Amino acid sequence: MSAIKTEAALLQLSKDELIKEINEKYREAMASRFSINMRVAKRMTLVTRALVTVFAVLLLSFFLLIKLLTQHTNEINDTINTINFHFTSMTKDMHEMRLNVADMKKSMDVMPVIMGEVNDITSNVNHMSHHIKSLTSNMSAINQHMSSMDKDIITMSNTLSQLDNTVHRIDIDVNNLSRPMKSY
Repeated sequence: MSAIKTEAALLQLSKDELIKEINEKYREAMASRFSINMRVAKRMTLVTRALVTVFAVLLLSFFLLIKLLTQHTNEINDTINTINFHFTSMTKDMHEMRLNVADMKKSMDVMPVIMGEVNDITSNVNHMSHHIKSLTSNMSAINQHMSSMDKDIITMSNTLSQLDNTVHRIDIDVNNLSRPMKSY
């Protein structure tokens, strides 16, 4: 009977040792897996931060570009208004010239050669007046387009500003979410 107990004790010891060995292997595997998971988490946190930083820099660049464009748009708009004012003034001057040419025409009816030249001048003045009116109209249309573009750029600037705030909040959230990983 004692031989049977000794054999059972040996089997029991080998089972306990086997269980200890399996338990050790399991702990080693879990520790290895935890280590790998931590490395992956650290890398993902680093990549996420880098991407958020790059995105924030791009957003800031777009914001500055739009800001500069808006400033130049105002200058262009002022210049177009000035040109429009000058064309309007020229149109008035042309109208006065046309009236003066008509008066000269009446005074020179006795001189047919001069009259022919005056007719040509009148025709040229009318032709120029037509072109100046067309240019004035085109300048007004350009002015309207520039005003519309100015509004669109301001809207885009506001949208990018809101997007910048959202990216900033995402950066804060990423930092908060990665805070527990920093202790490892």
